[in-house]
Amino acid sequence: MPRRWLSPSLPIPAPKRYIPAATKGDSPPMLALVFQLISIIVNLILVVLVVQAVLSWLIAFEVVDRRNNAIASIYGFTQKVTEPMLRPIRRLVGPVGGIDLAPLILALGLIFGLQILQTLVFSVLIGA
Repeated sequence: MPRRWLSPSLPIPAPKRYIPAATKGDSPPMLALVFQLISIIVNLILVVLVVQAVLSWLIAFEVVDRRNNAIASIYGFTQKVTEPMLRPIRRLVGPVGGIDLAPLILALGLIFGLQILQTLVFSVLIGA
């Protein structure tokens, strides 16, 4: 019995090239790209905030030693990245019951700001 799927009589469709839909200039794809870049940066900042919080708890409860070179370099990096963003928040909101709420306020602000930006970008992209 011949194999039909190998038969040369069946036409083989030519591969279709991807042609993007017509848009008004290049701004919507560029806008989406810029939003993705901002989203990646915000998510990286959130990861650094979590690492700093966990590391500060581990140092405070003496689980890890700050004299360890790896711990000191990671903690120093997280401090250098987050401190310029946390300092203005710490000036406005001091410690509450001995707990620094600035990282939580910064994280919530970044998430909230990213959601607002996402809503604006998608409304521009879909033309609403």
